[in-house]
Amino acid sequence: MPNIKSPDLLLFRQKLNCGFSLVEMLIVVLVFSIVSILVTQSIAISIRNSKKSESVGKVKENVEYAMNVVERSLRGARKFRNCIGIPTNRLDYTDEFGMSAYFSCQNYYIASGSARLTSSDVRITNCPEMFTCFEKEGKVPYSVNVSVEAEFSNLRGVEGAKYQAMTKILLRQY
Repeated sequence: MPNIKSPDLLLFRQKLNCGFSLVEMLIVVLVFSIVSILVTQSIAISIRNSKKSESVGKVKENVEYAMNVVERSLRGARKFRNCIGIPTNRLDYTDEFGMSAYFSCQNYYIASGSARLTSSDVRITNCPEMFTCFEKEGKVPYSVNVSVEAEFSNLRGVEGAKYQAMTKILLRQY
């Protein structure tokens, strides 16, 4: 058969060569699927880390505020009452003006009298053993160890945040 190059035959061959095969299309779909899964996972991880750092910041801010109030009040205290050397959830003291006052940790929050020092978003997890009071030994003044363990109460699991703080407060009155 002679090799005849008619314009119709050339046009037909060009149409056959200009499309994509089914295998090529499946490979492209597979590559785009893998790329979209990787992008989605990285976005989900960054959102989770953002929530975690936000909750850590809130917990830390609340605990440090409460610790500062406790430390400022107790540093000028005249004396502690019921100072028995074992961890407790309540610390009674006489302030610098001679008034009775107390700090307590119950129902998972820190309070000064009836005023709440931590927000409802933060949950104190070590309430029964928050305050440890020590009496005078030789020339060492009265001191109180305040230990706080807190977590963000609205988020659990990976996004949840835990924070611990501890301080030792010495009375100014020797």
